[in-house]
Amino acid sequence: MANSPDKTKKRIAEAAVTLMEKNPSIDMIKLSEIIELADVSRPTFYKYFMDKYDLAAWYLDRVIDEAYWSVNDAVNTRAAIYSWFEYIRSQDVFFKGVFNSTSQNNIHDYYFQKMMVDYTELIESRSGRPIEKTLNAVLRSFIHGCAEVICEWIIGGMKESSEFMTNVMRLSIPPILEPYMKEQKRDNKKI
Repeated sequence: MANSPDKTKKRIAEAAVTLMEKNPSIDMIKLSEIIELADVSRPTFYKYFMDKYDLAAWYLDRVIDEAYWSVNDAVNTRAAIYSWFEYIRSQDVFFKGVFNSTSQNNIHDYYFQKMMVDYTELIESRSGRPIEKTLNAVLRSFIHGCAEVICEWIIGGMKESSEFMTNVMRLSIPPILEPYMKEQKRDNKKI
């Protein structure tokens, strides 16, 4: 019985993460190494991914979605942010491997875009209307800052505690965004 596409993709991603344990960046891993460790053919790899950076983006989506479920179980915004940093720590090999990339295909921009989409959806679902221009600009600035600080923290070896990082993130939320970040009755929206 053949593997399902999701199982095959996950096996390929897990092979890449295993290789990241010995390499500080996905840039240093050869596609042939991923294919060999995952025990798939080159055509199978290309059936699912354009390149190793596309693989990293796919896996980042899965990791973030998985993290959001644990974050959504948190009792308040502070606990949700703390849970996010603890989740990153639990997946440190992957995060270090992709955020250490200096390739033109690096994951930094993708991570920023993913955060923008997720927070825009959150604001629009909680406000009941499309995000306005000023709020969007403030959100972009906030997300740029958060993404940069989180990337630096990951690349720097996660030396600061999750508690410290939680405080930094909470203190950096602009007042105009506060109403959308406050806890509301669970609506299964990512926070």
